[in-house]
Amino acid sequence: MSPLPILATVAVTQLTGAVTQLTGAVTQLTGAVTQLMGAVAQLMGAVAQLMGAVAQLMGAVAQLTGAV
Repeated sequence: MSPLPILATVAVTQLTGAVTQLTGAVTQLTGAVTQLMGAVAQLMGAVAQLMGAVAQLMGAVAQLTGAV
């Protein structure tokens, strides 16, 4: 029996393992991108809240200045 079928089987097994690893890596990358997008959205929300607080503060200072 020639070693060719055995080598082909080993190569297919290695290829299958590599594809499985690649799929896992893509899944992890997709999860990381999703988490990053969520973090960016949270950051944008925090910046919007900060801007609103600054606007309120400026309004309060204007009222105080007008009262004086």
